[in-house]
Amino acid sequence: MKIRWTDPAIASLKAIEDHISLDSEYYAKIFVEKILYRVDKLKDFPSR
Repeated sequence: MKIRWTDPAIASLKAIEDHISLDSEYYAKIFVEKILYRVDKLKDFPSR
């Protein structure tokens, strides 16, 4: 399975990161990393 990020999805993820970083740049980065990790795992386990 191949995951393709659309431009709106990338923009939304960046907007989420920007919003969280208003309180904590550290937690914004952690949050985005978790999302990217889980999306990457969809290739291995698409039904989860």
